[in-house]
This record gives sequence, structure tokens and C-alpha cells, in this order.
Amino acid sequence: MGGDGNANKTTAAALTNDEVVQDMLKEVVKANDNRKQQQQQKDQKDHRKRTDSSTGVSSNNGNNHNKRLRAGDKDGKRTSSSLLNGNGSKLPKSVRVLHILKKHVKSRRPSSWRVPKITITKDKAIEDLNVLIEMLKEAEQSGELRETFEALAKTESDCSSYKKGGDLKEFTRGKMQPEFEKAAFALKIGEMSGIVETKSGVHVLLRIPTGRERS
Repeated sequence: MGGDGNANKTTAAALTNDEVVQDMLKEVVKANDNRKQQQQQKDQKDHRKRTDSSTGVSSNNGNNHNKRLRAGDKDGKRTSSSLLNGNGSKLPKSVRVLHILKKHVKSRRPSSWRVPKITITKDKAIEDLNVLIEMLKEAEQSGELRETFEALAKTESDCSSYKKGGDLKEFTRGKMQPEFEKAAFALKIGEMSGIVETKSGVHVLLRIPTGRERS
């Protein structure tokens, strides 16, 4: 009986020792895995640093760029406030233009002082305006563009500004329909536009100097 008891104790101790060893092995494996993971992370960071260094890119560039966007970069503000024209010159704060409007059946208000109820198509309105543009181009060659423009506006424009030769007076941004504003502010003084389409109809514009500008 005593032998059996000793054998059982020996067996139990062996099992306990095996469990301890297994636990120790697990801890060792876990520790090794942690070290490997840390080493991999370190290697990845080192690789990124070497890559940034070789390309001349700072790892802080992205963060700095985002900070500038959130904070409102001063240079960005200067760029947006100094919008450039197609020829590289600064866009004006205000402009003055003459215009001739031809309305059509799909215009926002298809009626005018000339025709109480306008029924012509958009294509017909464009065709009629192109005829006027050709006349204006001929007048430009002889140095009589503005005079001819004003005369045609008084007889052919569907806008109430016809009384003033199509003169809309000086205006700033945000006062006209977007398409009209874009065309007007892109023109140089004395320059005539092509056909400009808005909800009102189709237009041709001529930029003239404001009181502060020279022609």
C-alpha cells in the first residue's frame, strides 16, 4: 500500500512538473512572439525613414499640410484672393459691360419689350445673335465696335438695358448669373465675348472701362 501511495505521489508530481514546464514554454513562446512583433514594427519604421530620406520627403509633410488646411494657410488665402485671368493678370474686383440678349422659348422669362411672347427656339436665337456678332466684328475692324454695339443693343436686345445701349453699369461678383459673371470678369477692357448662355437666354458681351479704369 505504501508503495502505491508513493507511486501516486510520484505520478502527481510528474504531472504537476509537466504542467509547469508547459506553462513556462507557453510564456517563452509568447515572449518570443512579442519580441518578433516589436522587431517587425521597428524594422518597418526604419524602412519608412530610409525611404523618406532617399526621396527627400519629410515624414511630417503630410501632417503639416493637413494642419495648414485646417488652420487656413495664409499663402492659400493670398492665392484665392488673387485670382488670375487666362493671360496671367489679376481678375478685377468689379467690371462694366454692355450686352445684347436674345431670348428664346426656354428662357426664364420668354417675353421682352420687342416681343410680348417669344416662341423662337434656342438654336434660332443663337443664329440671330451670330449675325449680330459678325456685324460687330466688322465694326471692330474699323474702330467703331462700341458705337455699333450700343446701336444694335437699342434695337435688337431683349433686355431692358436696351434703353442704355446694353449698359449694365459697374457690378461686382455675385450680382449676375454665374455664366454671365464668369464671361464678364474674364474679358479685358474693349474685348468682346463669344456667345454666353444663361437662364435668361443667349448673350454677347463687350467690356468697357469703369469710372476708375482707362480704355
